[in-house]
Amino acid sequence: HLNFPVISGLLLSLAVHLKLYPILYSLPIYLHFAYSNSQNKFLSFKTLTFVLSFAFLQVGFLCIFYYQYGWTFLYESYLYHFIRSDTRHNFSPYFYLLYLQRYMPQSVSYLFKFLCFIPQALLSLIFSLKFYQNLELCFFMQTVVFVSFNKVSTSQYFVWYLWLIPGVFPKLTISWRQGLGLFLMWLAGQALWLFTGYMIEFQAKNYFLMMHFSSLSFLLINVLNACILIKKADIK
Repeated sequence: HLNFPVISGLLLSLAVHLKLYPILYSLPIYLHFAYSNSQNKFLSFKTLTFVLSFAFLQVGFLCIFYYQYGWTFLYESYLYHFIRSDTRHNFSPYFYLLYLQRYMPQSVSYLFKFLCFIPQALLSLIFSLKFYQNLELCFFMQTVVFVSFNKVSTSQYFVWYLWLIPGVFPKLTISWRQGLGLFLMWLAGQALWLFTGYMIEFQAKNYFLMMHFSSLSFLLINVLNACILIKKADIK
């Protein structure tokens, strides 16, 4: 029992090393340790052990791979994500603005990319505070909003939250018809975007504004689905 926060910290650290986005889960896990037991303390032996275990392995990874690869490791693993932009194959609601940012001064472009993180950070914080006692649902919702509001969102990113569905599904009071409806609506949003992508990439048509509209429509569908799933969740 006492080793549980140690294992959690080590596994989370490994996950963050392999793929940066699981850092989102650190706050709800911390709050879960702090307030889901009889002690009900923000700072306790469990929370301290969790943090130290995470930090110990993360610093170890940092030292080993920085020694091996130097600045390239730091930039490609961490810093690159703050300035990355992708104007192809991108479902992001910021797609069109990123496409146009080539005409912006560099300082404005960097500021815009930084501001894109604000909705993700705020929503992740809200879900952490709201659902930390239900980690499966919390992780799923955090990942959905992170991918949906990310400035780079390609099809492979959807796997990040799709694989969490089996853990969330038993907690949902939803019929198979409702679930099928949400899934078909999600597919329809992608189909609209893929049509505009096809017209741009293969037919050389100027469908950029329509692609912007389809990106916003897909965001709206994801937000609507997330709201319905929260409403249907059996939260205890």
